[in-house]
Amino acid sequence: MSNSPQKQLILSLLTKNGKGVSCLGRKSLVKWGIACHGKLTMNALSAFIVSFPWPVQLFATNATHAFVVATSYVKNKFGYDDSLDAFGIHGIGGTVGALLTGVFASVAINSAAADGLLRGNPKQLLNQLVAVIATWVFSAVMSLIIVKVVDLVVGLRVDADDEILGLDSTQHGESGYNLEA
Repeated sequence: MSNSPQKQLILSLLTKNGKGVSCLGRKSLVKWGIACHGKLTMNALSAFIVSFPWPVQLFATNATHAFVVATSYVKNKFGYDDSLDAFGIHGIGGTVGALLTGVFASVAINSAAADGLLRGNPKQLLNQLVAVIATWVFSAVMSLIIVKVVDLVVGLRVDADDEILGLDSTQHGESGYNLEA
């Protein structure tokens, strides 16, 4: 665990010339975000990838591009409500991580696994793609079932009057802002 891909990623992104953690300026916070997102992408697959810097950096870079696209462009394009960017980070990050496992997997790291695309096994990437599609379909179907059950039991919307007055006061009995003072 002391030489894990996650540790290598965080150390390589948060250190300057290997001489210690850089100051918490704007660039460092961006690097910290990349490190956290890259780590999220690698959590499930860290037992399958070669533990040296270039695959780790490639994971973080690809994951970060996917996160930026998902949390800004895709969310704005489709207009869905995701204030915590859970879909963009976890949904897209997990997908990118699963697919990149099919690229970088190595039996040298985990003998119970299979080699990935870069080690001469393109079938592993196809297996990962099938698993990703199955996961998305399962998640979509189960989410739809949950939404329908909740709608039948308690409903999904509040009354139009409650919406206009504000949910803080009508649902919670409190005010988020005191505009009369």
